[in-house]
Amino acid sequence: MFSRVFLGDLIHIKGVQCPICLQVFDEKHRVVQLVCNHTHVYHRSCLTMYVRDGKLGCPVCREPIA
Repeated sequence: MFSRVFLGDLIHIKGVQCPICLQVFDEKHRVVQLVCNHTHVYHRSCLTMYVRDGKLGCPVCREPIA
């Protein structure tokens, strides 16, 4: 379904933000990466709420979250 991503791998891209809440990632955030694309990264809490709301596709590309 998804994997954890170390924020250090993303921090070099200034202004990287969660596509769900649009908040810029920082070191204190827990983030996850979907398998559909290595650039589809979200706050863990945002993606959890997204799936709990019954949305079963990637928020960016709509690829099924399996």
